Amino acid sequence: MARLAGMEKLFLNGEPLSITMTQSHQVIYSSMPEVDPDWTYRDLRGHKHYYDNGYPTLEWVAVGTYFCYECNENHENSEHRCIQCGEEIKPGTRPPSPFGTVLPGLIEVTAEVVGEQAPQEFEFSVGEERFKFIRVSRDISSHEVPRSSYVGQPIDS
Repeated sequence: MARLAGMEKLFLNGEPLSITMTQSHQVIYSSMPEVDPDWTYRDLRGHKHYYDNGYPTLEWVAVGTYFCYECNENHENSEHRCIQCGEEIKPGTRPPSPFGTVLPGLIEVTAEVVGEQAPQEFEFSVGEERFKFIRVSRDISSHEVPRSSYVGQPIDS
């Protein structure tokens, strides 16, 4: 859980403001080989191939179909080919990471304002991202000063 504001105090309409950001994550483990981001290869005609968030010098070509008895459906056989000469290329792979791959989840942003001047909604920048906060509750029973809770949603730029 990341708490913003660090040592400085935040205020909204003169009232103390606290903002909290949390992000869940999931670790995925696989026994399948993964793409080797450092892979390069020169084909028989001298064309250079490499990985750069995909294979910009290759095309994915369907070369036939086969029947899968496990799922009882037809599937395509496909291969990578050089865009310039059509030679079949097998991109490099590496063994899977024993540590898994971390997939980031949703970011939840909440805020709390303590005081009488808490608005129904407000906007606030966190780093380079701007959020709109909407009040979801206002507790006046258990505190001497009202405490308002908000949920933040990113504003599309």
